[in-house]
Amino acid sequence: MIFYFTGTGNSAYIASFLATQTQESLLSIFDAWKKHQWTYTLRPDERLGFVFPVYAWGPPALLMECIRKLTIIGNEHPYCYLVCTCGDDCGCTRHIFQKALYEKGWDLASGFSVTMPNTYVCLPGFDIDDPQTTQQKLKALPQRLTSIVHTLLKREHGFDVYPGKFPRMKSYVLRPLFNRFLVTDRPFHTNKACNGCSLCERICPMGNIQVIQGTPHWKGQCTGCLRCYHKCPHHAIEFGKQTKKKGQYSGPPST
Repeated sequence: MIFYFTGTGNSAYIASFLATQTQESLLSIFDAWKKHQWTYTLRPDERLGFVFPVYAWGPPALLMECIRKLTIIGNEHPYCYLVCTCGDDCGCTRHIFQKALYEKGWDLASGFSVTMPNTYVCLPGFDIDDPQTTQQKLKALPQRLTSIVHTLLKREHGFDVYPGKFPRMKSYVLRPLFNRFLVTDRPFHTNKACNGCSLCERICPMGNIQVIQGTPHWKGQCTGCLRCYHKCPHHAIEFGKQTKKKGQYSGPPST
């Protein structure tokens, strides 16, 4: 069983690949959240995986809230693993997530980070990767995923997660500030390119956008996934003044 959290599609791509290779079921964290469905039955031989993007050097806040609610029956001690996607480094993501699972009575057996194209654009100095860097990252993806699948099928223990420099400062000092002040939809607005197509309303995984008289309105339950920004066909969505002249990420190749 693989739970996945995805905004722009990177983690969904990887989760789908892993589900196909391991022949295990795929479950969206957003679907569980919307349905308030927190109890799942795991087969005795089934692995329990979590695939998600790194947000500010840690797991997304919504994912952590969902983990606290999650109940797994049928296998009290499953082989647990994480695969986190990141543009560069992960900080202490593994340790934060491992602690959350430990509090549920689950041991994290293995964990991996996968470098994917950058998608965060909401602060000065942050933008999507240039086309060459994007292609380099995607070119390395098949070999990386094949190696992860090999480890999972053998149920091996160990971690291959890249923390980067100053991981504790990033994850335990900067991340709480980020979650408190920057996981917000208040700065979102549209520019003159918006034609009221309502795509943002339809694709928001939280159902957090409502188009009223042709204008999108954000309703205060944003996870900061940036799906609306990157998927807007007219590049009409802005986050304050931070996203002016910044690019959009079209997503990974289709599986």
